[in-house]
Amino acid sequence: MKTLVHSLFAVGLFILAGCGSAEQGGQQVSSQTAVGPKIELDGTDWNTPVTERDLANFLAVLEHLPDHEVPSFAKLELNQQFSAGSDPRQDVENLREIFRSVFDPQLQGAEWKHDRKLVASFEQMQITPEEFAALVTKISLAWSASAIRGEIPILATQRKLREQIAKLEFELQHPLPGQSEHEREHRVSSIRDTVALSELLDLISVVPEQSIQVMRANEDLLHRHLPPARLKAKFEQCIESSPKVIQVGHSSQ
Repeated sequence: MKTLVHSLFAVGLFILAGCGSAEQGGQQVSSQTAVGPKIELDGTDWNTPVTERDLANFLAVLEHLPDHEVPSFAKLELNQQFSAGSDPRQDVENLREIFRSVFDPQLQGAEWKHDRKLVASFEQMQITPEEFAALVTKISLAWSASAIRGEIPILATQRKLREQIAKLEFELQHPLPGQSEHEREHRVSSIRDTVALSELLDLISVVPEQSIQVMRANEDLLHRHLPPARLKAKFEQCIESSPKVIQVGHSSQ
């Protein structure tokens, strides 16, 4: 089971479900591979609303990819943050930048280009890895948003996550006397997870309503290909982990 951080930010939901098993490098492409149809994707702008055409293209591409599933996304390099003596506030900002980089189609496309078999599949469909990365990102975020909108108070939860991060920053900056290394690592893990949730919720909050409507209208079909977006419990668990700072019963939006 991958960590919450990797689960959420490998365009979180696909990795969470175990989807994505692209083998990296060195593969020989079979000469008997069937030529896939030409699929016209709508560029690499993942901020635009999801359309019925996007979903049809997404499913068509999956049909012609190895294992018929979304390939693995790039792993996050998180080990450089929160070393002894570092500034936790700066580490949090660096961490946010790392998480945001996952949603860069150029970066993700470059990762997928290491897989020759995968590249051959994209070429047969006359699409680029960057185009498909943008499409997967857009659909994944819309899927997440369709599951969480109306389930939690977005603005209040964003505020509570920021409070939780500030509390953890302070605890890392000013450790109690006698704090063990295990206790410090637990706080580091907690702040990584909380920042991940904060960044994801910020992205979910700006998903267009049109995207959510399209996802919900096609929910039965998409459940065959996308993992359950069990995000509500993750947000609630993170919020409730620090009742002294965050009053869970307080709500606003």
